[in-house]
Parts: sequence; C-alpha cells; structure tokens
Amino acid sequence: MFRLVVLFAAVALAAGEVPQVYQKCNVNADLPVSASVSGCNQAPCLLPQGQDFALTINFNTPSEVSSMRTQATLFLKLNQMFLPLPYPLGDNEVTCNHLTSGQCPAAPGDNLQQVLRIPVESVFPVGVESDIEVRVVDEQRNSLVCLRVPVKVVGPVEA
Repeated sequence: MFRLVVLFAAVALAAGEVPQVYQKCNVNADLPVSASVSGCNQAPCLLPQGQDFALTINFNTPSEVSSMRTQATLFLKLNQMFLPLPYPLGDNEVTCNHLTSGQCPAAPGDNLQQVLRIPVESVFPVGVESDIEVRVVDEQRNSLVCLRVPVKVVGPVEA
C-alpha cells in the first residue's frame, strides 16, 4: 500500500512539473531559480517571425544591486559551430523597468522576477536554429544570472 502511495505522489509531482527549456551559460553566473518561455514546453522553442516572445526569469540577487542591465546574445548555429551575435534589446535592456516582482535597488538574497520581451525580426529566415543567451548584469558588469534557450524561427502566426 505504501508503494502505491509513493508511486501516486511521484506521478502527480511529475505531471505538475513545468519542463525546463533552458540550459546553463558558458559564463560564471547562476542559473535562474526558474524561467519559462511563453508558449514553449520543449526545446527548441518555436519563435514566429515578426512577433515578440516573453521570457520570464525568476532569480535571487547574490549581492546588493542598485541597477541591472539585461544583455542578449544570439548564437547562430552554423554546421556544428555557434557564431555569437549581440542581440539588441532596446528599452528592454533596463532590467529594473521590467521587474514584475521585487525592485531596484535590491538587497542580497532578494527574489526578483523579470518579464523580458524579445522581438523576432521578420527578416530572420524560417528554419534557423540558434541559442539565445540572456544575462543580467549589475552596475559593475558582474553577471547575476544567465541562461541559454535553444530556439527555432518559424513562419508568422496569424492572430
């Protein structure tokens, strides 16, 4: 009977889990506490041309932080290599303006949540596979959190 209860609990937990579609970066930075890409539950995340996708990042500050910037790099897959290309975020780079939980300045150990909207340009060719690396840095350019999301560009989706 005990085994049946344990099995049932394990299945219930597994069914409620949100799949992790992100990976660790190649820099010395923590992974987020959690992260999700809107409409994506399996890698690579499919990104329609001409639309934004939302990346929600939940992270803890390792030290006192007065301001933060979000940086993105597109790692374009060419054969078996990845070519890094800076990905401009415009106003979305100012992390403190896009916090949905917490605020700046932040104390060590504060839990913050950011919703980052990343545009997928219409000029990106359909079928292109790459990774998008998103890193949040403090005012001294120390990496606070970093994650890498495998993505694939798909054709526009009609609303």
